[in-house]
Amino acid sequence: TTMRVWDVLFNEGVNVLFRVALAIFK
Repeated sequence: TTMRVWDVLFNEGVNVLFRVALAIFK
């Protein structure tokens, strides 16, 4: 379903933001 796609995209986005935040704080 469309919601499933958005759920995956949202999770991936959060994961990327988390990695970027870690890179900045290091």
